[in-house]
Amino acid sequence: MSQSQSAYGTSYDGSAPARLLKLCPSFDSLQADELIETCDMCGRYYTVCCQHRSWETAGVCHHHAVVFVDGACSRNGLADAQAGIGCAIGDGAGHCLSLPVTEDMDPGHRRTSQRAELLAALHGVDFLVKAKRSNPNVSAKGVVYVVAADSEYVVKGMTEWVPRWKANGWKKSDGRFPANLDLFRRLDEKVSQYEARGLDVRFFHVPRAVNAVADGLAKDGAARATVVYVL
Repeated sequence: MSQSQSAYGTSYDGSAPARLLKLCPSFDSLQADELIETCDMCGRYYTVCCQHRSWETAGVCHHHAVVFVDGACSRNGLADAQAGIGCAIGDGAGHCLSLPVTEDMDPGHRRTSQRAELLAALHGVDFLVKAKRSNPNVSAKGVVYVVAADSEYVVKGMTEWVPRWKANGWKKSDGRFPANLDLFRRLDEKVSQYEARGLDVRFFHVPRAVNAVADGLAKDGAARATVVYVL
């Protein structure tokens, strides 16, 4: 997908998949990096505000809080693979998370890039919600919690595939179970729990270049991972 394409949800008519980030039609021509702002006051990431009616008047608001997430894996899928996850809600100390994938985090599974990406989304949504709700200077009312990933696998999975799998007994159209179904189900359950509390969680597909901070954090996490041979 090119950066100029609009995969961010382009209307309010219900045509976009569920849980896909939908911004104002006036922002359709903007590239992904133009949709993300960093607040000078709190240092956190947000998308441009849909309440502004033109790009010229758009400024940093706190209605769409963003966490960038990514996973990394060396020797992807092999028995001695090492993986890590990265999450970033802003610039500066306390706004970034870099973790190795351990047996406690993902027991009994070989390390793969796709599992690392899903684990990053799982940790990222918690990281974002807890940070946002703990900020006494910003109201949580009406906030959209945005999980931004360069992984089409994660974003399409959560916005398009999961609803179809659920309707089909968690199976694909060919009757087989999807790969990494355990993590998709965990992520769906987590998002559903937040939704039941009235929170609005959305997914946003961004180009890899826009996700450089989370990518670096994930690679750092993978470099610290202990090799666990999973046959």
